Amino acid sequence: MKRLFAILPLFVALLVACDPDAPTTPDVDGPSVEITSSTEVTLGQGSSAGLIIRYKLHNASEEYTLEATSDVDWINSFDLSKDGLIKFSVDANPSPILREGVITLKYAESAATVKVIQKEEAAPEPQVIVAEYLDIKYYGITPGTMLHNYYLAFSNNGMDANNYYTVPDSKYYFVDLFTEQAPTDLNNITIPFGVYNYDSNNSGNSGTFTSSYSWYQIIDEYGSIVRDLNGNGWFDYQTGVLTVEQGKVTLDVMMNIFGVQELHRVIFEGEYNMLDCTNEQQQ
Repeated sequence: MKRLFAILPLFVALLVACDPDAPTTPDVDGPSVEITSSTEVTLGQGSSAGLIIRYKLHNASEEYTLEATSDVDWINSFDLSKDGLIKFSVDANPSPILREGVITLKYAESAATVKVIQKEEAAPEPQVIVAEYLDIKYYGITPGTMLHNYYLAFSNNGMDANNYYTVPDSKYYFVDLFTEQAPTDLNNITIPFGVYNYDSNNSGNSGTFTSSYSWYQIIDEYGSIVRDLNGNGWFDYQTGVLTVEQGKVTLDVMMNIFGVQELHRVIFEGEYNMLDCTNEQQQ
């Protein structure tokens, strides 16, 4: 029994040493900083103020000043006015993607870090929009590639007499689609069936639609483009998937519209309008 009791304290010590949140004293002789609170913080999507990091200085000297910085701008407002404690704030996460940042405390030649993980905004419920029109322009093979280009426009009012997207009181969802699949019948061009993903980097891969010419646009009752507070006349997609099936085309896109995160599911069923624009040089 004595041997068992002798082993237990060592086992407890090993558990503490393996705990990533257990504070440890820096193994240095000079001035240094040690974080005594958790070195990893997980937060919700909303903004947070007055968050706290606790720390201890070893071999402190008036020659040095403690500094606190972050590698991202959404972690900010550091307050070092109270010894042993740092306050900071985190802005709300406006995107549907989890994000991470690192806070670094620096004192003399030593440094200590805290990882901040902020959860993503909950995805909104999809708004289902039934498009009355789906107009498609086929531009043939894009120069310098082997990709066929289709330009889709879902809308409630279609195109004007000149085949432009300027009909008053309209909403347009544009998709600049690229695929290796050629039309099977040039006298009856159709979009190849399949699933196409939004390409925010414009990498030019087959089976994608690019951000360069893919966006949501609103035309007011006077035929003018509705602009956001920054003067932009379009709302970029953040994520998107286009699904082409027999008799049905569906577009799922996430956007920020006038500061509100929205998920739109645009559905068109029936026969779409296809224009052969292979002789045109521009969209």
